[in-house]
Amino acid sequence: ARPQRRRAVEALAPRLLDAVARSSDPSRALSGLVEFLIRTGAHTSYLALLSGSPKTMEILVSLFASSPYLASHLVGHPELIDSLVRADSAAAPEPVAEDLRTSLRLQLEAAMPPAPAGQKHAPIDEEAVLSVLRRFRVAELLRIGMNDLAGALPSEAVHRALTTLAEVVLVEALEASRRLVAARMAGPWERVRLAVLAMGKLGAREMSYGSDLDLVFVYDAGGAERTADNPDGGYDADVHVLVTKWVQKLISLLSARTRDGVAYEVDARLRPSGRSGPLVTSLASFLQYHSAEAELWERQALIRARVVYADGDLTARIDRALSARVWSAPIAAEGMAEIASLRARVEDELAGEDKERLNIKTGRGGIVDIEFLVQMMQLRYGTDHPSVRRRSTVDALEALRDERLLPAAEADALLGHYRFLRRLEARLRLERDRPVEQLGTDPAGLAPLAIRLGYADDDPGRKLLDDYQRTREAVRTLYLSSFAADPAGEAKLR
Repeated sequence: ARPQRRRAVEALAPRLLDAVARSSDPSRALSGLVEFLIRTGAHTSYLALLSGSPKTMEILVSLFASSPYLASHLVGHPELIDSLVRADSAAAPEPVAEDLRTSLRLQLEAAMPPAPAGQKHAPIDEEAVLSVLRRFRVAELLRIGMNDLAGALPSEAVHRALTTLAEVVLVEALEASRRLVAARMAGPWERVRLAVLAMGKLGAREMSYGSDLDLVFVYDAGGAERTADNPDGGYDADVHVLVTKWVQKLISLLSARTRDGVAYEVDARLRPSGRSGPLVTSLASFLQYHSAEAELWERQALIRARVVYADGDLTARIDRALSARVWSAPIAAEGMAEIASLRARVEDELAGEDKERLNIKTGRGGIVDIEFLVQMMQLRYGTDHPSVRRRSTVDALEALRDERLLPAAEADALLGHYRFLRRLEARLRLERDRPVEQLGTDPAGLAPLAIRLGYADDDPGRKLLDDYQRTREAVRTLYLSSFAADPAGEAKLR
């Protein structure tokens, strides 16, 4: 078989090397390709796949050039090359949540079998659960990334696909973590009713590669009565302990690092009182906090809040209460000034920009400029214009334009700038599957990224940098014009 493999490699080599030379990072692509062939023993089935499908070969080389993170998983698990075949299609569909959920549940069944007759709980292999969640997430992420690199999924479809994947993993991890805790901890589980609110990019269905899961955990004790010691009527000490253990186990299942990495990092800091508050909150306390104590930035964050898991009628109850809170009354000039002040703080404390580093998210004219502008206008007009109550930034911009609350030319410009910045962010994050916001200012160093973004002319890094500089200045100009009613805020941001 070895001579046959050698002849297959020799026949394929010229086309492979040509694809490598045309990639965004030939050195990285060649290194990854060689490692892949060595680790797989140049198996004839893989060689035949590449030889018979030029598009698949291009995607594979692009993967090795673009994302060491995904390439390392493909090298470690070559059976996932099946994803290449699925990516090599004229029109790749977005993943369907129910299909993903069915697939993941089937894989989890081996680690969480039904309890034998006469037993309350079956033994659960927690290490196997950890492995299944991570392997499933990586396989689907690889499929999404390859379809992205192949141009088979538009940018916004990529964000939706990443969100769908995250939600499926989250919900199945919630069910698994409850079983794990219930098997070891007795208590009034029949009274436990949990709701999980997705915030940020997850809530808006705008996830990118490497995005954390911004979550808030709320429970209802199933009709606990109001007493002098329990004035909100929602706190139950026994239920609180169970729910806290449940959520802690969930975070462990998602965030614990194994040989396959983590599934998702969980950020629960948007809960009432932030880090100083309890990890889980009774529904009554949560609603009371947002009615009486929450600050404007917390109301702003609730624009994107979305229930992704809930027992009973909690979804409807939470949606009604949050809608009443967020859209209770339009913000005035003072509210606009507060949002502008917070934006200035974010830039001052987080952007870290200088002559050698720019920040596409929190820096001048970055993604946050557009998001804060949109959310300010939603809080200003959403009370009287329900159509602008959208979680997605793109959807909200389109609604503001359609309602003529934002001039069409400005809205369309912001939509173009936002899509450019999110695509740039996605390409940066795809490389390592973690948040990357910094953009260097050396055109030569930007050349591989520029090529991955489709810049094909001479000096692609310089052209990308010029486009980015024009975009950030245009965004900042539009941002300032939208906050013109707040001269103090405008002065802080100039």
